[in-house]
Amino acid sequence: MYKNNSPDTLRFIWFHLWPNAYKNTETAFAKQRERFLNTSFIFSEEKKRGYIDSLNFTIDGIKAEWDYHKDWIDVAKVQLPKSLPPGDNITIETPFFVKLPKVFSRLGHTGKHYEITQWYPKPAVYDHKGWHPMPYLDMGEFYSEFGSFDVKITLPEKYRIMATGDLVNGEVRTITNSSISGNEIPFADAGFENINISSPNYFETPRMIASKINEDAHLDNIDGNKSLNMRLSLATTDTRVSPIIDAQRVSTILTSNRVNDVITNYATDKRANAVDTDPTACQYISKEVGLQNSATSIKIFVSAHLNVNCDIRAFYAIGGVSEFKSIFTPFPGYSNLNNRGQIIAKEDSNGESDVLISKSNTLAFTPNNLEFKEYTFTADNLPSFRSYQIKIILTSTNQTYVPQMKDLRVIALA
Repeated sequence: MYKNNSPDTLRFIWFHLWPNAYKNTETAFAKQRERFLNTSFIFSEEKKRGYIDSLNFTIDGIKAEWDYHKDWIDVAKVQLPKSLPPGDNITIETPFFVKLPKVFSRLGHTGKHYEITQWYPKPAVYDHKGWHPMPYLDMGEFYSEFGSFDVKITLPEKYRIMATGDLVNGEVRTITNSSISGNEIPFADAGFENINISSPNYFETPRMIASKINEDAHLDNIDGNKSLNMRLSLATTDTRVSPIIDAQRVSTILTSNRVNDVITNYATDKRANAVDTDPTACQYISKEVGLQNSATSIKIFVSAHLNVNCDIRAFYAIGGVSEFKSIFTPFPGYSNLNNRGQIIAKEDSNGESDVLISKSNTLAFTPNNLEFKEYTFTADNLPSFRSYQIKIILTSTNQTYVPQMKDLRVIALA
């Protein structure tokens, strides 16, 4: 959020894009180094230089026009979609990507040592003399705005942060659990693992918070017989203050994926044909959908992520009038279709997709990191119907890496 603390109305904002100082030999930084006979950057390989790109500024959600300074590629002018009066706030957002250079000045890396400074798009100062856009220079100090920053940094396990201010590092010690339909070994000490404070943390295997009875019975090898231990390390670079933890406001939110794999044969196990008897933990059941005209075919399209532990099955229920009794029938499935797409044996329909789709080898937690594939389920030549429901069940033998789906579409055809 940017606040106009000046008495003037602003129509644009200058931004410093200082990683671009390391982009080529024409920047103000490169020319200053050359004037002082420091040629390490001038003669450096291109792969050892750095830059910032992938910028796309928006102001309060509206795309903003912007361009580089006529002389400096590490300074940019962002035009505001509407003027910013004194005292008003706007929200400025942009994605960006920074390629770190070798350490020539303050930003960069040498081997496994990283120095991260002046790395993000930063607004220039506007004061009683107006705007102060300036390129990055090796010699001299910076004139920059003050602000409050909420920054989350994720590092490989063996890396450590050195920074000004106060620092809180967290670790958690847990014990293993077995998935509902899995064969993992429970009550094993998983040891201490680094966690991000105030951010979601995902474990690669199921964990548990045991009851006092089970802790006493199974955790003699852990001090205090506790199934969850948290360890916080506090540090500061300011000797005048000490970081503190408010123990009255500390909380841990624990979640588990409710997914199992109980039914082995969907063609013969009639429990899956009803809502109240299906033992599958993860089910999607649509509302009853009414049609203006009769239909004789149903087709489902859905994008799903299924790893080697997971499966997806689809069912339909049809009726001639609304408020029918939901008796679900599995879609035929690829193993019950001949080469002309016809059902081989109706009693062998098992809810599989129309074609065999290979499982994903990706193991991740959030949708942005998963591989989704398109699944279709088709049931043709049905008795004429005017209303329908669908049911999709997702199963897994692992409660950590679970199936996920999105972009569900259903069509009914005459």
